[in-house]
Amino acid sequence: MLNFLISFVLSFLGSIPLGSLNLTALQIYIYNQFKQVVYFALAASLVEFFYSYFAIRGELLLSHYPFLNQIFSYITIAAFIILGVINLSSKEKPISIQSLHALNSVFVPLDFRFFRKGFVLSILNPQAIPFWLILSDFLVKQGLVEFNSTADTLYYTSGVAFGTFICLLSFAVFAGKILKQKQIRMEILNRAIGSLFIAIAFFQIGRMVVEY
Repeated sequence: MLNFLISFVLSFLGSIPLGSLNLTALQIYIYNQFKQVVYFALAASLVEFFYSYFAIRGELLLSHYPFLNQIFSYITIAAFIILGVINLSSKEKPISIQSLHALNSVFVPLDFRFFRKGFVLSILNPQAIPFWLILSDFLVKQGLVEFNSTADTLYYTSGVAFGTFICLLSFAVFAGKILKQKQIRMEILNRAIGSLFIAIAFFQIGRMVVEY
């Protein structure tokens, strides 16, 4: 159950930064109905479930090769720092209804069903696999999660899927209501997430120094 809670929180945080999925969910909410956002979020979370599963299989493979595991620790630190810098240095891009209207014509044709739209956009987001591979490896090394059984893996991947689902719905509804009144500022939120990633990187560096 702990696997589920931890992966849920991380999935929720990972889905907050602006991207094609949450912006499209917001667009659907504004121009259509809430139930259609549900279909979209359901498809996206389904793909995330399998992406996180593949990431766990990769993490288990790394655990059998100490040398590769050590190299991946350095990759993990670099990845967290890069994610942190990207979020900290991201320029403010207020969301407007006009930009969402343009988004509607960029990603998929209007005649696509909303479930298919969520599925296609999620499939086109394969960077989710290295993202979850890095996070999963980090969590295992900190003793926060374990994958000793199929149940452990399913708890974890279910948390990832559920976190993605709830975040997409929450962002669409919350941002949609605000957007009808004024533009949304994401700068503070992006900086907070960026600081969190960098803090995790330095924590990992400190842990490696203590071990060696």
